[in-house]
Amino acid sequence: MTSVSVNRWQEVCHRLEDKDPHLTELNLYGRGIGDAGVMRIAACLKNNTSLKEINLYGNNIGDEGVKALASGLSDSTSVEIVRLGNNQIGDEGAAALGSILATNETIRVLVLFVNEIGPAGAAAVARGLKHNRSVQKLMLNMNNLGDEGAGAFGETLCGNRSLKQLYLSDNKIGNPGVIAIADGLIYNDGALQELNLSDNEITCEGAIEMAARLKLNSGLKSLWLSGNPIFRDGVKTMIQDGLRHNFYLESIDLSPFQDQIDLRNEKEFYLALNKAGRQVLRREKVHVCFWTHILARVGHDPNMVFYFLVRSPDLFKSQDAYEEEVCEENKIYSLG
Repeated sequence: MTSVSVNRWQEVCHRLEDKDPHLTELNLYGRGIGDAGVMRIAACLKNNTSLKEINLYGNNIGDEGVKALASGLSDSTSVEIVRLGNNQIGDEGAAALGSILATNETIRVLVLFVNEIGPAGAAAVARGLKHNRSVQKLMLNMNNLGDEGAGAFGETLCGNRSLKQLYLSDNKIGNPGVIAIADGLIYNDGALQELNLSDNEITCEGAIEMAARLKLNSGLKSLWLSGNPIFRDGVKTMIQDGLRHNFYLESIDLSPFQDQIDLRNEKEFYLALNKAGRQVLRREKVHVCFWTHILARVGHDPNMVFYFLVRSPDLFKSQDAYEEEVCEENKIYSLG
């Protein structure tokens, strides 16, 4: 991929206007081109089929510039990555982007962190994603979504199956917002794999509700809740009630309250089980005697792990497995 970063952004426009096939990445990081500059770039996108990535981070772009860019992107069949972080985009600009997401089939990554997007703008982006099948990563960190904006994404998660990474840190999201997102994850069919909700206003109550819903999620692999005032009781519930019964999470950040050694060790243990493939046991009803070999792949002491599994078989058996003997003598179980 050819990266272009020049002092005179006009040179880039000329290359765009000339449909330069070698110009695949437009990098104008921190050039201060403003709305007028982005409007000129947008006008060049309609017939361009080679440009794959646009980076306009830190360019004093407001709603008018983004409206023009959205119009240009609506005609683009090549742009896959759009970076608009650290600008002055508000609800109107976000709404313009949301309107094209409903029909766009090429954008895979949309970066909007450090802007001025509020609940209405977030809701517009979320609505656009309801029918979108291409966007896999959305970064809205450090805006002002609040519970209303988070709730809109909760609704979107119920139907969207393409979004894999959602970053909503530092957005004044409280307990109602996190509960709405957690509800959406229940009906997400395991599509979303990374969720960042760090540095918000989620308390112990929100953590308890999230923990209850984690039991029903079947795909999320990474969850960030650091910097929220959930305190030790919230962390304890997340680990012992949520993570204990979730077979898919492989990474969870609950700092700083996870740092007590007892909670940290328990958290790491459950995560190791999941990385080793604990969900296979629920699906195949594999007896615990086979798990020492599986867990050896992640470096745990097999003897210690075997002792723990025998003491707490409920960590691995599905409800059906409680109702019958899962292992007959000399019977071989398949790992699938």
